[in-house]
Amino acid sequence: MNAYEIYIITAILCGVVAAAIAKMKGRSPVLWFFIGAALNVLVLSAVALHTNKHKDQATKLPREI
Repeated sequence: MNAYEIYIITAILCGVVAAAIAKMKGRSPVLWFFIGAALNVLVLSAVALHTNKHKDQATKLPREI
């Protein structure tokens, strides 16, 4: 296996992991797959630290008039 093949496998693996984390947090898994594949390990930490969209919406209280 040469370095190019290792990079492609790593990129796909990082994309899949980023997509799985994004889906659990209510974000777009397709978008995060491509971002994760392009930027590899950097994106895995970013998506893991990103806020949970479902939790953000649940904690917002309606404004009373």
